[in-house]
Amino acid sequence: MTHSAGEISFYIAASDQEIMQQIKRLMKQNGYIGVTDTAGRMHYVVDGQRGTPYASRRILEAAGQILLDRQQSEYSVQALIHKSVDLILLKHQIRPELNGYRFLRFMLLYIGLDHTKIKPITKRLYPLVAERFQVRVSQVERDIRYALEKTDLKKRGLTASASLCCLQQELTHQVDSEQLEAAKAEKKLSGLSTTSGEPFTYS
Repeated sequence: MTHSAGEISFYIAASDQEIMQQIKRLMKQNGYIGVTDTAGRMHYVVDGQRGTPYASRRILEAAGQILLDRQQSEYSVQALIHKSVDLILLKHQIRPELNGYRFLRFMLLYIGLDHTKIKPITKRLYPLVAERFQVRVSQVERDIRYALEKTDLKKRGLTASASLCCLQQELTHQVDSEQLEAAKAEKKLSGLSTTSGEPFTYS
């Protein structure tokens, strides 16, 4: 399996000779190949027969592509988190003109998909919000309670802390669902094809 120009390719080889032929072809084409182990870790084999300078350039090229892919992936997740936070707050009819809305939105964006950042709320999150918006911690707590006063969360008997936990769980579920749907759509549109002796690819 190789990763090049946004593609993942599968090669079917029925003998050691065919395996070596494919490896040599990829080495000649790219200067390196990537192999994934059973733990999902990627290992790169670099062609050193062309000299150290060439191998060094290929290593820098591969490392640069990995960093770029990771940055693009992180950006996509952050954009999805922002979108999901706004949808969730709207779903619970938390009024955006309230300070409590701004405080809740900031906390959810800060927490993101890491639920370990939630607690302790009063000793960690509220002071963080107070510092960010230049207000007192007591005002943060009061404004959040007011923003939640007429929501379904309050009607269910949830405290402000429990409401935040609930919202964060919904956020995680929403992002996971969006990513799953995006993966299904990409797979559907990519189109898979195979031919004997030729790579089986999807973009």
